[in-house]
Amino acid sequence: MMNNHNTVEVAAIIITYNASKWIYECLLSVSASITPVLSIIVDNNSSDSTIEIVQSFQEAVCIQQSRNIGFGRANNIGITYALNQGCKYVFLLNQDARIDADTIYNLIKHAVDDTFGILSPVHLNKTGDAIDTLFVNHLSNYGGKDFFSDLYLGRPIQPIYPVDFLNAAAWLITREFLVNVGGFDPLFFMYGEDDDLCDRACIHKYKIGLVPSARAYHYREKSGESERSRTIVLFSQWNRIYSQMVLRLKRTTHPLAIEFARITIQSLLTVMIAVVKLKIETIYLFARAYLHLVSELPEIAKNRKLSKTRGVHWI
Repeated sequence: MMNNHNTVEVAAIIITYNASKWIYECLLSVSASITPVLSIIVDNNSSDSTIEIVQSFQEAVCIQQSRNIGFGRANNIGITYALNQGCKYVFLLNQDARIDADTIYNLIKHAVDDTFGILSPVHLNKTGDAIDTLFVNHLSNYGGKDFFSDLYLGRPIQPIYPVDFLNAAAWLITREFLVNVGGFDPLFFMYGEDDDLCDRACIHKYKIGLVPSARAYHYREKSGESERSRTIVLFSQWNRIYSQMVLRLKRTTHPLAIEFARITIQSLLTVMIAVVKLKIETIYLFARAYLHLVSELPEIAKNRKLSKTRGVHWI
C-alpha cells in the first residue's frame, strides 16, 4: 500500500446515489471537523445534481462509478483509496447524515485501545432531539443495555460501551482492523454487509464500541418520488430477503449443505403458502432471492472460508 498523504490520518468515505437532498450538509459537516479529514466520495452513478454539489468541495476526492455497484462494494473502493494514502482510520458516513465538529476527534480518542476495530457515535435523528429509532433497536438487541441503564439510573456515562452490532451509518474503522479482517463482502449489494463485518470482527477478536461523547445525525428521509418507483421497492425487498439468506449461510456452524437445505425447505413452504393465498408478489420475491442464492453458492462457500482467515479481503 502506498503512503502519499502522511499528514491526513483519517478519511471520511461517503457513498452517494442521488443524494442531492442531503450531500451538501453532509460534506459541510465533515469539512468543519476539528480533525483534518480527507473526504472521499464514491458515487454510484447518480442521475441528479449530486456530482455537481460534491465537486463544489474542491478538497474532496470524487470517484464516480458507471453503475450502481451497491453500498459495500462502493465503500471498499473508498477504503482502498484511503489505505493507499496511508490513512490510519476510515470514517464511513451515510449520505443522509451529518456530524459534529468533534465527532471524529472523540472517536479517534478512544481508538487507542487496539482491541476495538469499529467505533460508532450515538446516532440521533435529524434535529438531534431524540436518539434515532433504529439505532435504539440495535442497541437494545445487541448489547447496549448498559448504556440505557446508565442513562436511566443517572449513573456516570462510560467513555465507551462494547456492543455486538451497530449499523454502519457512521463508523470509524481502524487501519489495523481492515488489514486483518478486510472490507465488506461483495456478496451483499445492500443490507447485511454491516452485520457480516461485525460478525467477522467477533471471529477475529475485535470489539465494536459505542462512544457516547460522539454524535451523528441521521436524516432517514426519502430522496424523492423517483426513488419510490415500484421496481426499486421490489428490488429492495428481494435483496433484503437474499441478504438474510446469505447471512444465514455465512453464520451457520453446520455444514453449508445442511443450512442450504433448511433455507430451501423454508423458501418452498413460503412460496406454497403464497400460492394458496394468491400472493404473487411474495412468490416473486422469494423465488428471485432463492434462485440468486443458488447462482452464488460457490462464491458464498469461498467467502465463508475467507471470512475466517486474516487478511486484506476485498480491499
